[in-house]
Amino acid sequence: MSGDTINIVSHVVRYCKKNYENNGDTKQLLNETIVLLGYLSLDNSHLQAKVYDQGLLGELCNLPTKFIMEKTLVEILMPTLCCLVHKN
Repeated sequence: MSGDTINIVSHVVRYCKKNYENNGDTKQLLNETIVLLGYLSLDNSHLQAKVYDQGLLGELCNLPTKFIMEKTLVEILMPTLCCLVHKN
């Protein structure tokens, strides 16, 4: 996964965070992007380092409070966060 791909994912996450409450499609896009990032980063220390360097890990940790309060959103975010820091 190239640095350009991480840049695109980073921009998608930031856009979705800004517009999270405005649109159901934006919510779905953010959720799917988080899941995709988790799958791609599992056991991939190179990608994990890029995510950290781009500040994307911080963006994910600063998602709306709903992501730690609602069970369905916790089930989306927490596995991805675990994948991003696993063995790193």
